[in-house]
Amino acid sequence: MVPAALPQDHGRTANGLGQRRPQQRWPALDGLRGIAVLLVVFYHFHAPGPGLLHLRGGWAGVDVFFVLSGFLITGLLLREHDRTGRVSLGAFYRRRFWRLVPALLLLVLGWEVASTFLSWPGQTVVYTAGARARDLLMLSSMGLNWWGIAGAPVPPGFGALWSLAVEDQFYLLWAPVVALLCLVRARAQRTRLILMIAAGGAAISAVECFALYPTHHDQVRIYFATDTRAQGLLIGAVAAVLWEQHKVLPEHMSRVLAVAGAFAIALVGVFIDDASPWRVEGSFTLLALATLFVVSHVVNYEQSRFAHALSWRPLRWTGRRSYAIYLWHAPIATYMYSLPGSTSSSRFGWPAYFGGIALALVMAEVSWRLVERRCFDHAHAHAPRAGGTAQRQFPAPGGTVGGGLPRAPA
Repeated sequence: MVPAALPQDHGRTANGLGQRRPQQRWPALDGLRGIAVLLVVFYHFHAPGPGLLHLRGGWAGVDVFFVLSGFLITGLLLREHDRTGRVSLGAFYRRRFWRLVPALLLLVLGWEVASTFLSWPGQTVVYTAGARARDLLMLSSMGLNWWGIAGAPVPPGFGALWSLAVEDQFYLLWAPVVALLCLVRARAQRTRLILMIAAGGAAISAVECFALYPTHHDQVRIYFATDTRAQGLLIGAVAAVLWEQHKVLPEHMSRVLAVAGAFAIALVGVFIDDASPWRVEGSFTLLALATLFVVSHVVNYEQSRFAHALSWRPLRWTGRRSYAIYLWHAPIATYMYSLPGSTSSSRFGWPAYFGGIALALVMAEVSWRLVERRCFDHAHAHAPRAGGTAQRQFPAPGGTVGGGLPRAPA
């Protein structure tokens, strides 16, 4: 994605600027993705007792993912233009389809098979073919978050796909905006326009949360809506533009901000629960900026201790499979805690808690090996390149992770 007029890709060393690698992948971002999905998993499975795994604000993982998606998606688009002189929206949406849809179809198929042997506790209405068709239509649409805001019934276990709908809507709108702005010939002017739109949109989104809360105390409209959650995605886009323009803070300052950002994410994950007004009045913005600092540090200073800590192999393993983990953990958690007399894992204890998480990890590994890895290779086998030949591009985001809905917002 780099034109002849641009310097080649560069990486960072712990001591400053290094040489960009043409096929860049940041292991630390996989690790950050792994932490994000673990926050969401621990949040939904409700630890049976107090401790480090009792994360009242584990929903914060979705905000981390929004920033990562905005950063990686915007980087993909900018690099394609830099390398080929244009942005192919058809190729972009084709890659998004192959990255997201096959794994989702595997989940739906698997859950349909499981549903022949399991029934949702308390279910008194026969689940007709028409109801199944309605649910499949909802799952396949990009408007699931708005369906939930409107109060429409959501298929049991699939409510967490609201965040996937938000990201789909972002892809649908943001990619054409970037492609249109890339028509501006002057590079400096093009960069300023993208920065202004992304930063301005993020600011409007953040202000909207404060403006809506007095009339939406239940938080549903604010928490699930695309306009209020766009701030994370757009702040990620800002980070991508700054990285492409070599806007780098000194290492010491970058490290301090990254550590502060990680601390802020941890604080929200532990203390800001569903009922807190801070969840919608400031937490989204705080988490987005905190993730921005972490991402900016690890992509600019890849050899730093902070980046190496995030590159820990188990975290990277989890991050690479985060999309499948996200897909599978929610129906498992929802079913487990819909059993009669159960509102938390305290009824089952730690064995069931870890057993449910282990089952989600096993199914994620099956999805990764059978579907995702093969579809990723297929999607990038004919990626656009200057000169018309194919090559594997800048790595695509590892899918989406969202917080909600086994636990409805207060």
